[in-house]
Amino acid sequence: CREEQYPCTRLYSVHKPCKQCLNEICFYSLRRVYVINKEICVRTVCAHEELLRGEGGTPRNRDRPHPNPPLPC
Repeated sequence: CREEQYPCTRLYSVHKPCKQCLNEICFYSLRRVYVINKEICVRTVCAHEELLRGEGGTPRNRDRPHPNPPLPC
């Protein structure tokens, strides 16, 4: 078997702290935002799965995304 990299897209729900001020009073609120992240995923492909792929079958994937970078406010 061998590992193969491929581009993949994932949707994440994150809480993003945002500063809000009313006159002289400031506070932070957590807003839920959705982030579309383009990543490079890795799957393990074995010889028998490559044969299935050639016949129109889809092999099972074990995706392991790279770490998600922090988001600015």
